[in-house]
Amino acid sequence: MIDAIYGSSRPPYPEMEQLIILSKGDSAARNAVLGGLRGLIKDGGDEAGLSWLVLVAGELGREGALTILPAVHYEEEGDILCEAVSATLKRRAGDALHEILREVHLSQRADARTILYEALDGAVVGADEPTRERLRLFAMERCEIEKRENPPELIHEPLMLLHYAGGKDVLARVKEARASCRRGDLLDRNLNDVDAVVRGEDFLEGTRQMLAWSWRDVAENLGKLFDL
Repeated sequence: MIDAIYGSSRPPYPEMEQLIILSKGDSAARNAVLGGLRGLIKDGGDEAGLSWLVLVAGELGREGALTILPAVHYEEEGDILCEAVSATLKRRAGDALHEILREVHLSQRADARTILYEALDGAVVGADEPTRERLRLFAMERCEIEKRENPPELIHEPLMLLHYAGGKDVLARVKEARASCRRGDLLDRNLNDVDAVVRGEDFLEGTRQMLAWSWRDVAENLGKLFDL
């Protein structure tokens, strides 16, 4: 069944559903699925086929989320596997919050950190106050770290998270960050987004919708995005 899913260029819904049901009810099957996925992620392979297995793993709780997490270091932003990993981590961020925070600190790749920061959007939606406080402290720490990068191309990500988690003085931090960019460049445009969110625009609506999706909804959306 794993081979049938991995070998499919389009979402094989019946096989995916069957494997999810089997893996939830049988620890040996779950271990086989997650163990096989770990190897495929590390070795690389067919992006579409891996994407369907990522969606299956996303239905298998914390262990599934942790299995998917290393994929952020192997994929290029914008490809189908990256989108599958991003969507699944965003939906399951609460199951692997500690590990996602750690990976942000460890990752040297800006595109990997982008995926991880975006996953934290899923963690902040509906979070209790202790979790929001943890995310606020993390975001403030990351603001200082990203500010030291040259260029500080991702500083908008922890700024956005800081606002979502209820942090203060975000606009002052945005103003400070603008000293590192040129008017109209990518960082300036990203900081404009932070400014707009702080002033009332709701950029989390898409995340809220995604959190309500099923794995099938994610697969259908990937099929539309990549014309499968």
